[in-house]
Amino acid sequence: MTEADLTKLALDDVRVRQKALLDLILFQDQQAMGLLRLYVTLGIAAASGSLATIFSNEAWKSALGAGLLVAVAPLSLGTAYCFRATWAASIGFPGREPNFWQWASHPDIEEGGVREAYLAQLSDSMEVNHGLNAKCATLIKWAKLCGALTPAVTVFIGLVTYCVLTP
Repeated sequence: MTEADLTKLALDDVRVRQKALLDLILFQDQQAMGLLRLYVTLGIAAASGSLATIFSNEAWKSALGAGLLVAVAPLSLGTAYCFRATWAASIGFPGREPNFWQWASHPDIEEGGVREAYLAQLSDSMEVNHGLNAKCATLIKWAKLCGALTPAVTVFIGLVTYCVLTP
């Protein structure tokens, strides 16, 4: 394999890897937005249902209202995690700025130097993207946990309230 072939192979490989990482970040953003929409909708419905039932004279309705009221808390926390995951952040885009190519086109710059500078800049860019990916993955994990805990918390508080209100 010639040096030119190796250079082409290496550049194609890192470009594909960078594109995959950018696609993953985009997917995480879309996932966070989907969860955000779901949690906001469920939170509003739970708050409305709670206000409609919590002050009832019937124990089961009051218990239902209390459970729904408590459901708003993990949904709100999950919403906050989703919102934070979709917050604007620095991202390393593919390609190089024009000044890089102006530098690379100078006659005194060798091909090996251009390749090394290109890969160094790409490495920095990908490091930023890896950090963003890890941060978003953690935030989405916590958002999902909040959503998963919501039914259990709702049922538990509803049952405890029902037991307290019934003789």
